[in-house]
Amino acid sequence: MRIAIVGGGLAGLATCYHLLSIDRNLKIQLFEKQGIGSGASGAAAGLLHPYTGSLAQLNWRSQPGIAATIQLLDAAAESIGKATYKPSGIVRCAINREDQQYFSKIVKTQHDVSLWDPQYTYNQTEIYRPALFIPGGLSVYTNLYLKGIWNLCAHYGAELVLQTFTLNDRAYFDKVILACGSNLADLYPALNLVLKRGEVLICEKRLTYGLIGNGYLSLTDRSNICYMGTTSRTDLTDLTLDGATKLIRSKVDSWFKSDIQVLGYKSGIRVYRSLSSSYPVIDQLDSKTWCFTGLGSRGLMYHAYLGSILAKAILRQSAKLIPQACKITR
Repeated sequence: MRIAIVGGGLAGLATCYHLLSIDRNLKIQLFEKQGIGSGASGAAAGLLHPYTGSLAQLNWRSQPGIAATIQLLDAAAESIGKATYKPSGIVRCAINREDQQYFSKIVKTQHDVSLWDPQYTYNQTEIYRPALFIPGGLSVYTNLYLKGIWNLCAHYGAELVLQTFTLNDRAYFDKVILACGSNLADLYPALNLVLKRGEVLICEKRLTYGLIGNGYLSLTDRSNICYMGTTSRTDLTDLTLDGATKLIRSKVDSWFKSDIQVLGYKSGIRVYRSLSSSYPVIDQLDSKTWCFTGLGSRGLMYHAYLGSILAKAILRQSAKLIPQACKITR
């Protein structure tokens, strides 16, 4: 079977890996004009934990999602001989009284988190705020991880095609998987996907934990370098380094006051199902074509888990395996 996968980010690579894990005889070409991780996945900060969103609630299928990601993280690390993440733990700081109330509710029902009082948070992070500590939170080295997944896929026989895929190319393949992020909105405008741009500053600062407040800071594979970012924006205009720095620091400085040297930045366009829904989108568009998109800010949480489900659905030719929450029409 000849399969085209369009997109060399988390969704496309995870699906490619799981397809080849099931059947090594598949002929897979992965199309990514700018190379692996050149889109939004390559600009991901790398914080992985199940309590994302403004309410810090346990996310839909976060446990199997994170478990699948850790399995793939370990496989990718073995393939390149380098660590792809650090089990650093994540500190989510309360910005207002509402955050404190939500955190108090969470620790009553979830035993994998704890509350820190302001003084203890300060002793650990130099941030004087109450906080929710997520000890199982990971700092993922996204670029190394993407490299590791592709290394596995290439070892299993996948071919990277450094050119743009068009719908006219579909005729050469038995199956086509569109995991091309923001480009999918152009190919299938009827999906009404929402696009948001996000920037991440590359900073010189040593961190012990991943930090979340009004924005976030995450560890990288270099001990003295971290990423700093905020939530994405609907204005898709690309900013200069100065513009991105002013935007991000205007939010982060309100809760994390520290002298940090900004060395550069990364930028990418994330895709969401809608402004009100955080469920990813996986579905069959026609007899040959499938899509995997809408991961938004939860790409690390869901890509491996849903990539495995999508691979099975394609090879068994059964869209019924796709969770109803992820289908285009739910």
